Amino acid sequence: MKHLLIALMLLVSGAAFAQTPSIEIKEDGLKNETEVTLVDAKGNSVSNAFGAKQQNAYMWSGNVVKGQARYFSSTSNGVESARNWDLALRYERELSGIWSAYLGQGLESDAFAGFDRRYNTDIGGRYTIKKTPELGWIAEAGYRYTDQHNADGSILDSNFGRLYTEGVYTVSESSSVKLGLEYLPNFSHAEAYLMNGEFSLNAALNALLSLKVAYLLKYNNQPPAPATQYLDRLLTTSLVAKF
Repeated sequence: MKHLLIALMLLVSGAAFAQTPSIEIKEDGLKNETEVTLVDAKGNSVSNAFGAKQQNAYMWSGNVVKGQARYFSSTSNGVESARNWDLALRYERELSGIWSAYLGQGLESDAFAGFDRRYNTDIGGRYTIKKTPELGWIAEAGYRYTDQHNADGSILDSNFGRLYTEGVYTVSESSSVKLGLEYLPNFSHAEAYLMNGEFSLNAALNALLSLKVAYLLKYNNQPPAPATQYLDRLLTTSLVAKF
Protein backbone atom coordinates (compact mmCIF):
# COMPACT_ATOMS: atom_id res chain seq x y z
CA MET A 1 0.00 0.00 0.00
CA LYS A 2 2.89 2.36 0.77
CA HIS A 3 4.31 1.88 -2.72
CA LEU A 4 0.86 2.30 -4.29
CA LEU A 5 0.30 5.64 -2.57
CA ILE A 6 3.73 6.93 -3.58
CA ALA A 7 3.15 5.93 -7.20
CA LEU A 8 -0.31 7.53 -7.28
CA MET A 9 1.08 10.80 -5.92
CA LEU A 10 3.63 10.83 -8.75
CA LEU A 11 1.20 9.76 -11.44
CA VAL A 12 -1.46 12.38 -10.78
CA SER A 13 1.14 15.04 -11.62
CA GLY A 14 1.36 13.62 -15.11
CA ALA A 15 0.44 10.72 -17.14
CA ALA A 16 -0.29 7.48 -22.02
CA PHE A 17 1.76 4.85 -23.31
CA ALA A 18 4.52 2.80 -24.52
CA GLN A 19 2.49 -0.17 -25.63
CA THR A 20 -0.71 1.77 -26.48
CA PRO A 21 -0.72 3.86 -29.70
CA SER A 22 -1.94 7.33 -28.71
CA ILE A 23 -1.94 9.06 -32.10
CA GLU A 24 -5.08 11.14 -32.62
CA ILE A 25 -7.10 11.04 -35.84
CA LYS A 26 -10.28 13.05 -36.48
CA GLU A 27 -11.13 12.39 -40.13
CA ASP A 28 -10.90 9.65 -42.74
CA GLY A 29 -7.48 9.05 -44.22
CA LEU A 30 -3.90 8.34 -43.15
CA LYS A 31 -2.01 10.20 -40.42
CA ASN A 32 1.70 10.00 -39.56
CA GLU A 33 3.62 11.05 -36.45
CA THR A 34 7.42 10.64 -36.17
CA GLU A 35 9.36 11.49 -33.00
CA VAL A 36 13.15 11.57 -32.46
CA THR A 37 15.18 12.16 -29.28
CA LEU A 38 18.98 12.63 -29.25
CA VAL A 39 21.44 13.29 -26.40
CA ASP A 40 25.25 13.41 -26.83
CA ALA A 41 27.52 14.57 -23.98
CA LYS A 42 31.32 14.74 -24.14
CA GLY A 43 33.99 15.94 -21.68
CA ASN A 44 34.27 15.01 -18.02
CA SER A 45 31.32 12.70 -18.55
CA VAL A 46 30.55 10.80 -21.72
CA SER A 47 26.97 9.75 -22.34
CA ASN A 48 24.51 9.49 -25.17
CA ALA A 49 20.90 8.53 -25.67
CA PHE A 50 18.73 7.83 -28.69
CA GLY A 51 15.00 7.49 -28.89
CA ALA A 52 12.60 7.12 -31.81
CA LYS A 53 8.86 6.66 -31.99
CA GLN A 54 6.76 6.07 -35.11
CA GLN A 55 2.95 6.15 -35.08
CA ASN A 56 0.49 5.77 -37.95
CA ALA A 57 -3.28 5.68 -38.06
CA TYR A 58 -5.78 5.07 -40.84
CA MET A 59 -9.49 5.87 -40.48
CA TRP A 60 -12.41 4.95 -42.73
CA SER A 61 -16.17 4.92 -42.06
CA GLY A 62 -15.88 4.76 -38.26
CA ASN A 63 -13.02 2.24 -38.28
CA VAL A 64 -9.49 3.09 -37.12
CA VAL A 65 -6.29 1.05 -37.34
CA LYS A 66 -3.34 2.35 -35.31
CA GLY A 67 0.26 1.13 -35.33
CA GLN A 68 3.27 2.08 -33.25
CA ALA A 69 6.98 1.27 -33.01
CA ARG A 70 9.23 2.76 -30.31
CA TYR A 71 12.89 2.35 -29.31
CA PHE A 72 15.06 3.95 -26.61
CA SER A 73 18.64 3.30 -25.48
CA SER A 74 21.31 5.14 -23.50
CA THR A 75 24.93 4.65 -22.45
CA SER A 76 27.11 6.32 -19.82
CA ASN A 77 30.90 6.19 -20.16
CA GLY A 78 30.55 3.37 -22.64
CA VAL A 79 28.29 1.24 -20.42
CA GLU A 80 24.71 0.60 -21.49
CA SER A 81 22.29 1.96 -18.88
CA ALA A 82 18.90 1.63 -20.60
CA ARG A 83 17.38 -0.20 -23.56
CA ASN A 84 13.71 -0.81 -24.26
CA TRP A 85 11.39 -1.05 -27.24
CA ASP A 86 7.82 -1.91 -28.15
CA LEU A 87 5.53 -2.65 -31.10
CA ALA A 88 1.75 -2.27 -31.04
CA LEU A 89 -1.21 -2.65 -33.38
CA ARG A 90 -4.75 -1.64 -32.46
CA TYR A 91 -8.18 -1.66 -34.15
CA GLU A 92 -11.01 0.63 -33.01
CA ARG A 93 -14.65 0.59 -34.14
CA GLU A 94 -16.92 3.56 -33.46
CA LEU A 95 -20.26 2.45 -32.02
CA SER A 96 -21.78 5.89 -31.47
CA GLY A 97 -20.65 9.48 -31.14
CA ILE A 98 -19.12 8.80 -27.71
CA TRP A 99 -18.62 5.00 -27.56
CA SER A 100 -16.16 2.77 -29.41
CA ALA A 101 -14.65 -0.71 -28.97
CA TYR A 102 -11.00 -1.69 -29.39
CA LEU A 103 -8.83 -4.77 -29.93
CA GLY A 104 -5.04 -4.60 -29.69
CA GLN A 105 -1.86 -6.66 -29.73
CA GLY A 106 1.51 -5.46 -28.45
CA LEU A 107 5.04 -6.67 -27.83
CA GLU A 108 7.55 -4.90 -25.57
CA SER A 109 11.00 -5.51 -24.13
CA ASP A 110 12.95 -3.97 -21.26
CA ALA A 111 15.82 -6.12 -19.97
CA PHE A 112 16.70 -3.53 -17.31
CA ALA A 113 13.15 -3.85 -15.93
CA GLY A 114 13.55 -7.64 -15.70
CA PHE A 115 11.80 -8.97 -18.84
CA ASP A 116 13.05 -9.82 -22.34
CA ARG A 117 9.62 -10.02 -23.99
CA ARG A 118 6.09 -9.18 -22.91
CA TYR A 119 3.15 -9.98 -25.22
CA ASN A 120 0.00 -7.97 -24.49
CA THR A 121 -3.47 -8.76 -25.90
CA ASP A 122 -6.15 -6.11 -25.22
CA ILE A 123 -9.91 -5.85 -25.66
CA GLY A 124 -12.20 -3.20 -24.26
CA GLY A 125 -14.26 -0.06 -24.72
CA ARG A 126 -13.59 3.65 -25.06
CA TYR A 127 -15.86 6.50 -23.87
CA THR A 128 -15.54 10.17 -24.79
CA ILE A 129 -16.21 12.21 -21.65
CA LYS A 130 -15.72 15.64 -23.19
CA LYS A 131 -14.86 16.86 -26.68
CA THR A 132 -14.52 20.58 -27.29
CA PRO A 133 -11.96 22.66 -29.21
CA GLU A 134 -10.15 23.33 -25.93
CA LEU A 135 -10.44 19.96 -24.15
CA GLY A 136 -10.55 16.33 -25.20
CA TRP A 137 -11.07 13.80 -22.38
CA ILE A 138 -11.56 10.05 -22.80
CA ALA A 139 -11.70 6.95 -20.61
CA GLU A 140 -11.09 3.29 -21.46
CA ALA A 141 -11.84 0.05 -19.63
CA GLY A 142 -10.91 -3.45 -20.72
CA TYR A 143 -9.10 -6.74 -20.25
CA ARG A 144 -5.45 -7.60 -20.97
CA TYR A 145 -3.77 -11.00 -21.24
CA THR A 146 0.01 -10.90 -20.81
CA ASP A 147 2.63 -13.54 -21.63
CA GLN A 148 5.87 -12.34 -20.02
CA HIS A 149 9.29 -13.91 -20.61
CA ASN A 150 11.56 -12.75 -17.81
CA ALA A 151 15.31 -12.11 -17.96
CA ASP A 152 15.97 -15.02 -15.59
CA GLY A 153 14.32 -17.49 -18.02
CA SER A 154 10.97 -17.83 -16.23
CA ILE A 155 7.63 -17.28 -17.97
CA LEU A 156 4.67 -15.58 -16.30
CA ASP A 157 1.14 -15.49 -17.74
CA SER A 158 -1.24 -12.96 -16.21
CA ASN A 159 -4.81 -11.70 -16.57
CA PHE A 160 -5.18 -7.95 -16.05
CA GLY A 161 -7.97 -5.46 -15.93
CA ARG A 162 -7.23 -2.13 -17.61
CA LEU A 163 -8.43 1.34 -16.67
CA TYR A 164 -7.12 4.33 -18.61
CA THR A 165 -7.97 8.00 -18.83
CA GLU A 166 -6.43 10.77 -20.92
CA GLY A 167 -6.98 14.50 -21.24
CA VAL A 168 -5.60 16.87 -23.91
CA TYR A 169 -5.92 20.60 -23.26
CA THR A 170 -5.24 23.12 -26.02
CA VAL A 171 -3.47 26.07 -24.45
CA SER A 172 -3.20 28.06 -27.69
CA GLU A 173 -3.15 27.49 -31.44
CA SER A 174 0.47 26.35 -31.18
CA SER A 175 0.65 24.51 -27.84
CA SER A 176 -1.13 21.78 -25.89
CA VAL A 177 -0.64 19.60 -22.82
CA LYS A 178 -1.56 15.95 -22.35
CA LEU A 179 -2.15 14.07 -19.10
CA GLY A 180 -2.96 10.40 -18.77
CA LEU A 181 -3.12 7.59 -16.23
CA GLU A 182 -3.28 3.80 -16.68
CA TYR A 183 -3.94 1.23 -13.94
CA LEU A 184 -3.62 -2.51 -14.54
CA PRO A 185 -4.89 -4.65 -11.63
CA ASN A 186 -3.51 -8.19 -11.84
CA PHE A 187 -6.22 -10.85 -11.39
CA SER A 188 -3.73 -13.75 -11.53
CA HIS A 189 -1.06 -12.38 -9.16
CA ALA A 190 -2.62 -9.66 -7.03
CA GLU A 191 0.63 -8.06 -5.88
CA ALA A 192 2.02 -7.73 -9.44
CA TYR A 193 -0.16 -4.82 -10.56
CA LEU A 194 1.13 -2.16 -12.97
CA MET A 195 0.63 1.58 -13.39
CA ASN A 196 1.85 3.87 -16.15
CA GLY A 197 1.71 7.60 -16.59
CA GLU A 198 2.89 10.43 -18.81
CA PHE A 199 2.77 14.21 -18.89
CA SER A 200 3.70 15.96 -22.13
CA LEU A 201 3.85 19.50 -23.46
CA ASN A 202 3.76 20.05 -27.22
CA ALA A 203 4.71 23.39 -28.84
CA ALA A 204 4.39 23.80 -32.61
CA LEU A 205 7.38 25.25 -34.48
CA ASN A 206 5.58 25.33 -37.83
CA ALA A 207 2.82 23.47 -39.65
CA LEU A 208 4.91 20.27 -39.75
CA LEU A 209 7.30 20.25 -36.77
CA SER A 210 6.77 20.62 -33.04
CA LEU A 211 8.85 20.35 -29.86
CA LYS A 212 7.68 17.86 -27.24
CA VAL A 213 8.74 17.59 -23.59
CA ALA A 214 7.49 14.43 -21.85
CA TYR A 215 7.84 12.84 -18.42
CA LEU A 216 7.07 9.10 -18.39
CA LEU A 217 6.44 7.00 -15.28
CA LYS A 218 6.19 3.18 -15.26
CA TYR A 219 5.40 1.43 -11.96
CA ASN A 220 5.57 -2.33 -11.29
CA ASN A 221 4.61 -3.36 -7.76
CA GLN A 222 6.45 -6.70 -8.13
CA PRO A 223 9.34 -6.26 -10.60
CA PRO A 224 10.95 -9.50 -11.85
CA ALA A 225 14.61 -10.19 -11.00
CA PRO A 226 17.18 -8.77 -11.55
CA ALA A 227 15.18 -5.50 -11.46
CA THR A 228 14.96 -3.99 -7.97
CA GLN A 229 13.22 -0.66 -8.51
CA TYR A 230 9.44 -0.30 -8.47
CA LEU A 231 9.32 2.94 -10.44
CA ASP A 232 11.06 3.87 -13.73
CA ARG A 233 11.11 7.55 -14.78
CA LEU A 234 12.12 9.09 -18.08
CA LEU A 235 12.26 12.76 -19.03
CA THR A 236 12.72 13.48 -22.76
CA THR A 237 12.74 16.41 -25.16
CA SER A 238 11.90 15.40 -28.74
CA LEU A 239 11.35 16.79 -32.20
CA VAL A 240 8.03 15.60 -33.67
CA ALA A 241 6.88 15.64 -37.30
CA LYS A 242 3.15 15.29 -37.99
CA PHE A 243 1.47 14.99 -41.37
